[in-house]
Amino acid sequence: MPLIVCSAWGIASTYLFFYCWLGVLGLVACLIGGTRQAANGRVLVAVGFTYACQTFALALLLILGFRQICGVHGFGYTPGQVLLYWAASTLALCRLLPGARQKIDRIWEKTNPQEEE
Repeated sequence: MPLIVCSAWGIASTYLFFYCWLGVLGLVACLIGGTRQAANGRVLVAVGFTYACQTFALALLLILGFRQICGVHGFGYTPGQVLLYWAASTLALCRLLPGARQKIDRIWEKTNPQEEE
């Protein structure tokens, strides 16, 4: 059972961490977009608030998940559990990375509209 939990948490924590950092990138893109004249202020505030909530919620889930898995239940202390966690995390990351560029481009397009000439 601990091996299943460690591998499942390896996958889940990788997804949480990845999307949490996408939220941080979204906040940075909103700040950059706010300096441009073509940006709509209300839209940027709404999008920025969404990214802030996403980042906060996912970071909180990540922290609470690690506390629950490692602190309360005591998983992740044997070499086998740690190895399985990192193997599952690596597989999840290999699944996430090919689409990362499109996700980042989509964030940039939402927060930095092209100026019409």
